[in-house]
Amino acid sequence: LTRADVSNRELIEELLQINKKAHPGKIEIRYAQQPLRCSVIDDNVFYIKEGFSQFAQDSNSGMLSGEYLYIITDSEWVDWMTKVFWHIWAGSINAVERLNILNDIIEKK
Repeated sequence: LTRADVSNRELIEELLQINKKAHPGKIEIRYAQQPLRCSVIDDNVFYIKEGFSQFAQDSNSGMLSGEYLYIITDSEWVDWMTKVFWHIWAGSINAVERLNILNDIIEKK
């Protein structure tokens, strides 16, 4: 479950090549517009990544940026996040279909 747009099109296509080589159907990539950057692993843990940027206190330093990574292992929270994932997944579309639609729009311009 990811963004599927022109900025990551090549990466998605490379990942999907694995299906064509030796492991048909092992990777399915779907698109959904959503704010979460999260990975759920084996219904035991999930990671949430939060990016940030802010101006530094020192005007010579410019902009500071980075990421926070939260690791959650509480079983109730993991269960809840797993349900959120599958809810978003159910409303998502196949990434290949999404990229084909974007390509059609770009070609018509």
